Amino acid sequence: MQQTDKPNLTQHHERQLALPQKGTLEGRLFQEPDRRPRRGRLYLEAMQVWQNGGPRPMTGMVLVTVRHLTGEWQYGDVLRQTLRLRSPRNFHTPGSFAYESYLARRKIYLSAFLWRDNKIEKIGMRGSWLRHQIEQTRRTIGTFFDRQLPPRQAAVLRALIIGDKSQLSPDLRDAFAHAGVAHVLAISGLHIGLVATVAYAAW
Repeated sequence: MQQTDKPNLTQHHERQLALPQKGTLEGRLFQEPDRRPRRGRLYLEAMQVWQNGGPRPMTGMVLVTVRHLTGEWQYGDVLRQTLRLRSPRNFHTPGSFAYESYLARRKIYLSAFLWRDNKIEKIGMRGSWLRHQIEQTRRTIGTFFDRQLPPRQAAVLRALIIGDKSQLSPDLRDAFAHAGVAHVLAISGLHIGLVATVAYAAW
């Protein structure tokens, strides 16, 4: 069995939960949602979970995959939703991507799935003011590309300029890989992440 990175567990860490388990989770979006044509992903920093009729503190990161992600969720939103929480699982095919280890390296040890996000409650907002401004600027630029350009060109510029690769189709990703320039997409996303990280730390 493949080993994954183990967190330093605290009393309220998510790995202390007996899994799988259904509960109401409250958490903050610690990054912008990942929006793709066939699914979306919400990256939550857990704050508390309701068990046995009452809330208790909870820490750790949770990945929520949503089949139809339509809500205008943003970085910093505090969300609440009843979920079936479980540990991430690898794909059971030889040579497949080590998904569980990948998430563990990002300190994500819980996952959940929703068909729709229409019952998610937004109950507040938290986070760095400067990071909010950076994300708002990225959204504005992305919307401009979407309105002014055909979808393929808009998707490429989103990836190169603001580090948003969510709209790249599989054939576009393959085209970059076959041309030997896939690293350009990674670097483009990296420099946006570095700017956001430095800004967050400075704030």
